[in-house]
Amino acid sequence: MAIADVGQALEGRLRDDLQLEPLPRFDSLLDLKNLQGASTGYVRTWSGPLIEKASSLSINLAPFGRYFNINLIPDSGIDAPRFVYEGLLSDRGNQVSVDLMPDVDPIMDFDRFESDYATVAELFNSAKQDSALHFEPSRQAHIRALVSPFFLCSFGAPASALPALEAVALAYYEAWLQLVQRNQRLAPDETRQRSLRRRRIAEAIMTRDPDRPMVVQIYGEKTTQAIQDATML
Repeated sequence: MAIADVGQALEGRLRDDLQLEPLPRFDSLLDLKNLQGASTGYVRTWSGPLIEKASSLSINLAPFGRYFNINLIPDSGIDAPRFVYEGLLSDRGNQVSVDLMPDVDPIMDFDRFESDYATVAELFNSAKQDSALHFEPSRQAHIRALVSPFFLCSFGAPASALPALEAVALAYYEAWLQLVQRNQRLAPDETRQRSLRRRRIAEAIMTRDPDRPMVVQIYGEKTTQAIQDATML
């Protein structure tokens, strides 16, 4: 699997699975240009009947490689977590992670959390048993605090492992899609709390992102902020 292909199988499915339509207000990001004026990637954004925002980011951070991020945010009134699949890919090794990031405190309703994540737990355990794949916790404390117990992250993965990692991500997506499509509605108070929690999580990630200065050097502060708005909020 070529580096440029990672994430494309999932992006190709999103629009049909979720009945997505483009969000015109982010059209300026469809062709991302660096400070030298060269086209180096894109941000594609959509929304749908059950989806507040779906985004796919792909940028070349030469000489570091290609960074991609697929972030799927359900309607805040639906009892479903966010789906995040991202990675930094290069000829020197690949970092890839996937998770269904919880937007509620699982401790307050652990039975519900355990039920919702039952399929993901099985996928997590199966992936961890694959001797060809090596997973470890995030190296960032704020990410470890925000992800689910079933967060999978592989550092330094060889190119030969990319198809298996993509298959794991697609299986996580299928589990997430089932939670969205059941369309289980939340009470108004829960909806408000979920919206607030999502914003605080996004802000925590954006302000602590160790790679942000590198992106600013390549694209400038204004474009970096626009990328964050399109993909995180």
